[in-house]
Amino acid sequence: MPTKADTAPLRHEPDPATTSDSRANDHEYAIAGHLTRLPAPITDIDLNVPGINDSDVTGKVELTVLIDRNGNVTDVIPVVEMESARVFAERVAQRFRMAQFKPGEIDGKAVNAQLRITVMSESLTESGETSEAVR
Repeated sequence: MPTKADTAPLRHEPDPATTSDSRANDHEYAIAGHLTRLPAPITDIDLNVPGINDSDVTGKVELTVLIDRNGNVTDVIPVVEMESARVFAERVAQRFRMAQFKPGEIDGKAVNAQLRITVMSESLTESGETSEAVR
């Protein structure tokens, strides 16, 4: 059952130094259920996270990704289930911060949007590479 946090638009106060438009609704981020078109990445988001050991890449990371009406990622908020996944969570969040998206839309108009993304990491594979699944 969705909680109020899952269904209410998120308010986010971006850094004023990087904000060029001061309209009131620039701080509102529509949730996926309110969008007629979801944001879609237009740059690759490489989730292979080298340089961390096996214990750092196990677990599940939930990301709330805030994307403005221009397709820029304004913030990524990671939530981890286990403390052991914190390093992995931060590295995955950094990958999303560098991404560019086609913005979400409501009835053909580009809007600020928030996406909730789950990244699950498994142990090292036989080849020594990490394996991630994104939902």
